[in-house]
Amino acid sequence: MNTVYQNPPPIALILAAGLGTRLGQITHNCPKCLVQVNDQPILSRILQSLEDCGVKEIVIVLGYRHEQVQEFLKNLESTLSIKTVVNQRFAETGTAISLQMGLTLVPRQRDVLVIEGDMVFESELVARVLAVERKNLSVLAPYSPEIDTNGSFAKCSSDGYVIGLYHASARPLDFSFENAWKTVNLYLLREGNWETILLTAIDTTLKRWDSTAPLEYAMQTWIEAGKLPLMAFNVGLSQWFEIDTPSDLAEAERHFICSN
Repeated sequence: MNTVYQNPPPIALILAAGLGTRLGQITHNCPKCLVQVNDQPILSRILQSLEDCGVKEIVIVLGYRHEQVQEFLKNLESTLSIKTVVNQRFAETGTAISLQMGLTLVPRQRDVLVIEGDMVFESELVARVLAVERKNLSVLAPYSPEIDTNGSFAKCSSDGYVIGLYHASARPLDFSFENAWKTVNLYLLREGNWETILLTAIDTTLKRWDSTAPLEYAMQTWIEAGKLPLMAFNVGLSQWFEIDTPSDLAEAERHFICSN
């Protein structure tokens, strides 16, 4: 797959520390990122999509059953350069902490593609994201009644920028899903932006709330700072699934028969 991107391509940061409790017995003996979608682990699918698009450097934040993931990576036949860091407090911290930990392994002056480790998507989506020049992006899907409202949602301006990003735990009581957008948990953040803005936003978030804060709180703090805009990127017709529940997994298996 040919992707237009100024060299070097971004470093992918995959957040895969969580317990995956909503999947029930499926994650009792298996980390969420290794749950299989039609006999292929979620993480394998993510890595294949990245490799298809020329993203070769990967940072993965691990936590729950990290030994299993490290063994999986050890046996992976790939040309990817993969670094891992373990969030030992995975059971008591949120994704903001994992994001902060992962960014410590990303060299300054590099773009970073942030992906939550429970996502299944087409390589074509990554290619489209990477083709956008010099914008900070949040990939979003327009709300429809079929979308689980337990997730995070965004509100966007008429000129296509995110003006509010709300985790389910922080949505206003009067939040309207009309004209809302579901987060696809994929962000492209530009060098010079995440170092100066996002790291500060994470620090502010952890002081304002605590270590349980999700990354959406930090992204909202970035937006509220108003210094660097976050462009809304429409997922369009690209297939994607956030796998939180057994029904999500079943739906993903109906659409992703084989690897990309």
